[in-house]
Amino acid sequence: MRTNQSKFTDHYSHSVASFGKNASDFVADHLSQEGYRSPWDLQPWGRTYGFQSPMYKAYQRDGKLLMLGVDYQSLTYIHLVEVIYWNQRLDENPDASYIALDRPSLGRFWDKSGKLTRGQIGDADCRFFSIRGS
Repeated sequence: MRTNQSKFTDHYSHSVASFGKNASDFVADHLSQEGYRSPWDLQPWGRTYGFQSPMYKAYQRDGKLLMLGVDYQSLTYIHLVEVIYWNQRLDENPDASYIALDRPSLGRFWDKSGKLTRGQIGDADCRFFSIRGS
């Protein structure tokens, strides 16, 4: 009998859990120094949102996001968008500051886009959508 096991990254601030087929591959190498810089990058931990981070891997694989009873203000995934934008700006200006996006405004836009599924689980308002399609 084959069983799936949960796997976790060992990042100090943005640990991610993975479950199911290839769970180990998904969370492997989160301590890599390759890819996008972020304000949360500290040694000896890798690039928080780098090319080997689970968040970036999910983006590359057109992963899906399920929000269970949380609003956009608490959606950590938006950091990846902020980090990609910041790194583009750093290419033009090495002193560019990190800019936090207006999560509630983005959320209203995404909710109106029709590219997500909304529903309830118990009392929890839920959203399900493709990361790249948003």
